[in-house]
Order: sequence, then C-alpha cells, then structure tokens
Amino acid sequence: MSDGNVETNDVVERERSTWAGKADFAGIYTAPDPRPYYAALRELDYRLPEHSVAAFRRVIAAMPEDHVVIADVCCSYGVNATILRHALSLSDVYQYFARPVADDALAVDRSFFIANRDSGAPSMIGVDSSGPAIDYAVRTSLIDEGFAENLEMDEPSPGLVAALEDCRLITVSGGIGYISPLTLTRLVEVMPRPPWIAVTVLRQVPYQPFIDAFAEYGLTTRRLGRPFRQRRFADNAERDAAVARLEELGRDPNPDDGYYYAECFVSQPLEAEGDAPTRD
Repeated sequence: MSDGNVETNDVVERERSTWAGKADFAGIYTAPDPRPYYAALRELDYRLPEHSVAAFRRVIAAMPEDHVVIADVCCSYGVNATILRHALSLSDVYQYFARPVADDALAVDRSFFIANRDSGAPSMIGVDSSGPAIDYAVRTSLIDEGFAENLEMDEPSPGLVAALEDCRLITVSGGIGYISPLTLTRLVEVMPRPPWIAVTVLRQVPYQPFIDAFAEYGLTTRRLGRPFRQRRFADNAERDAAVARLEELGRDPNPDDGYYYAECFVSQPLEAEGDAPTRD
C-alpha cells in the first residue's frame, strides 16, 4: 500500500490485532502520505484524536512547567500534533486531506501546518514503528523530532534518549493494546525525572498492567471522566467481537450504539506539584 492509492474497503479487511474480530488498520501506516489513512478513518467517524487532545490539554494545564515537551508514542503521521499544536479541529484536518493532491503535496502540507501553528504550541517528539509515517511528520514540521523505533523489541536509541532529556509528558492515543507496558517503561527508565503519562485506551483493552508497571516508577494513576466515542464499528462482526470482549472482561457493554468507546488515564509522579485534572 505504499503507493498511496488505498481504497477504504481494502483497509478494513478482517486482519487481527489485539483480540479476535477487531479490524486492523496497520496497512495504511506504511504509505508515504497520510491521505489513505485519513480517508479510511473518516469513513468510520474516527474521533479519538479530538477527545485525546482535549484531555492532554487539561493535563498540560495541570503541570507546573510553563513549556511542556511531549513524547507522543504510536504517533503515526503526527495525528495528535495536527490538533494539539495547531489552530485546527479534527474536522478541519479531515477536510484538508480530502482535497485533491498537489504535485508537491509534501511542501504544500508543510506550509499549511506552519501557517496554522499555535504560537504557544508545545514541543513534540514522535515515536512510532512506521518509518514512512515518522518521515512525513518530521518533514511537514508536525513534530519537532521523530524516531522510527519499535520499543517492544529494542531499547531506545541514543538519539531518542537525548531527545527525552527535557521531556515531561508521554502521550499515547489508541496505541495501547498494540504496545505493552514495556514500550513506555523503557522510555521512563531513560528519562531524568519520572514523567507524567496521559493515555487514551479502548475499553476492550485492560489497562491495569500499565498502572501496575507505572507504580514501580513512583507514578500514581487515575481515570479522567467518562468513556467517549473512538470510532464506528467497521461491520456487525466487529461489533459482536467488541461486545464479546467486554463481556469476557466482565465490563458493561453499554452503551451499545455502534461505536467503540475509549477512556483516558493520567499517571503522575507522587511528588508532582500539579494535580491531575478531572474531566466531566
């Protein structure tokens, strides 16, 4: 799929990911351009980035630092950065990437994002196993630095370790279940101080192993607010599998309205000066 010509129906095949029955969109992360990614997920009303960024902003506001450096893990094409660092909504981003593609799309995209950059935007480091996605995010200035690394398999590179020197917040939006606590604890271990960690995770994915792992590094975790919509189910089979997964975990499958739901958790050092926000 690296040619960028990906049909939505093709990427919603019954590939398997964190549990049987969940559609896997891994194929659209290897294209050099994010338009196939946005086309596929827009069709399924993918809303997670806007909810995640709203929660991340509340966490940033609670932190004592005036300027926060963020390591966004599983960042793909810099999706969170398009909203968190710019005067753009997710709808704006979907509309932009639905336009006809220019011959010099990369340069046009870079100019668009620079023109819409917030003056007080946080610094962002991107980490993802997809080299093409990281390359796009860096070349269009969506993120300040990017590292195509699989931390499930390897320790952080010297370059990533150096980039984390001033990092105070780790974020993950939707990647939990594809990564284990190992990816995040490998980052925590090389950081000068215990960071804050803000994560949005599907209700079908148990988060307690992450909470337990973070506690070993002096982090305390709480859930922020209520579950929110992630995206619409690709088909009835995916819906049935998602409900069965919640029942398997002993969790209430409601609301059963055709959407995945996610939750946000924030972990902070016990000695942190700020208080984790709550979210209605």
